[in-house]
Amino acid sequence: GIATNLLDGGRTFHSCFKPPWVPCANGLLNIPSQSQLAKLLRRSTAIVWDEAPMMHRFQLEALDRTLRDLMSQTQSELANL
Repeated sequence: GIATNLLDGGRTFHSCFKPPWVPCANGLLNIPSQSQLAKLLRRSTAIVWDEAPMMHRFQLEALDRTLRDLMSQTQSELANL
């Protein structure tokens, strides 16, 4: 994708998030909550996804559910401090 070539550290959706080959309606992306990728996503303010219009709807929804899950874990962890 364009973002991969133009942005420093840019990666494609598939190389970064490793979604399942066959998208499913209620799927999540396999991003462990304590992984480096999860920590990076929590600190991020934007995701440039130039491939989004070409993706299956289920992959967009899986990213949304995964991000919501990761962010809610952060909020619950902060509440327990």
